[in-house]
Amino acid sequence: MSSFNKNILIVCEGTGTEPKYFQKLNDRLIEKGIEVQITIKPRPPELEVGNQYEKRTGSKRRALILSEEEKKENSLVEDEYKAQPVAYVREAQLGLIDATFDETWAIYDKDGHPKHKEAFELAYKDIDGKYVNIGISCIAFEFWILLHFEASNIAFERAMCRTVNDGKKDYHFCGNKTHVSDCDGDNCVCGRIVAEGYLNYLKGKKDFSFEDYHINVNQAIIRAIELKKTYSQNKSPIYDLNPITTVYRLVYKLLHLDKIDFIWFEFSEDQNIGNFRISFERNIEILIIRIEILQIKTEIINTDLICLFDIDANLNEFIPRHVFGRGENDQIHMIEFDLSSIDEFKPVFVGYKKSFNSYCITEL
Repeated sequence: MSSFNKNILIVCEGTGTEPKYFQKLNDRLIEKGIEVQITIKPRPPELEVGNQYEKRTGSKRRALILSEEEKKENSLVEDEYKAQPVAYVREAQLGLIDATFDETWAIYDKDGHPKHKEAFELAYKDIDGKYVNIGISCIAFEFWILLHFEASNIAFERAMCRTVNDGKKDYHFCGNKTHVSDCDGDNCVCGRIVAEGYLNYLKGKKDFSFEDYHINVNQAIIRAIELKKTYSQNKSPIYDLNPITTVYRLVYKLLHLDKIDFIWFEFSEDQNIGNFRISFERNIEILIIRIEILQIKTEIINTDLICLFDIDANLNEFIPRHVFGRGENDQIHMIEFDLSSIDEFKPVFVGYKKSFNSYCITEL
């Protein structure tokens, strides 16, 4: 059984697909006996026997009936933070401010939300050394599902096409060729998933079976990372990119909590580790590590301080043990490592040890 004992909050924009997805991952942690408490908001549909629904006014869709306690919790976000997606980040942030949670995530889509810049700025605000993690998908969460089947770079316009009929939303399910306005997956990601024969809608809803695509999760993570790399020369903020998804970061973390607790940082960000400042660069297959000694004294870097990780969270201690001297000329050290030199190990992430069984990592 894992020795982790953490409280993690996941705040989702969607009320169905995203909460259900992360509950499935949480169920697997429970099956493994991982000592971690995960709270998902909104509450995943049908998580508990007895969940009740009510018909939304003017809509054919049903809404989960919230308890009075849940309604009170949902109202805690202050008026100045009510705009989307700021509201999701703020709700996650409040979980850090009151110290209820050790780690929080806001999971939402690009959609037509107006205040993405403000949401990211709020997420980066330091709360006792912690920050809100963001998992954003553009254009929709379903793009993450699509990556389980193909390495797509299609800039979809929406999650699913819909037709306006006499002022009411007339939903049709793209990909089945049953509606005159079916885009056949040219404009919407759900249509692409169905039109290509990857998955089918469940019970006539915009929903897909977790069990039918999760088997390909490692491929989806690799594809999401490779897609992110294609924007390496693009200086636009991530919320202005399409397509893109960073949901894989939380997914990778939850998949491997039985081994290591992963914490994320950006490859371009310098990292302070005790008396070291470490930065990373990559030149094709050469990983360049710059280590600066912040105080002039003898320091030791053990083999497990900086490591590589593969898609299955296997660890590779690729740097020999180093002893750095006291001289001023020895304060900055450069290490170059050929990633292709590792036989039968395909590194995906590089990271440094934060504490026992906890590593901060970033994509290579």
